[in-house]
Amino acid sequence: MYRKLMQNSYLEHRNIWDEILSRDEVTLVCFCKTGSDCHRYLLAEYLEKLGAEYMGERV
Repeated sequence: MYRKLMQNSYLEHRNIWDEILSRDEVTLVCFCKTGSDCHRYLLAEYLEKLGAEYMGERV
């Protein structure tokens, strides 16, 4: 369901996604445990498909 929401958001708000993708660095945060299957990882995966480079977890 979250993937579909991201796809719809991308189609409806392309200018905002393009602005995020144009940044040198973006940090995604949430309350999920590291390594869990959470929305942060799904969003990072989606951003990668759109051309972003995933740099991994911060320590």
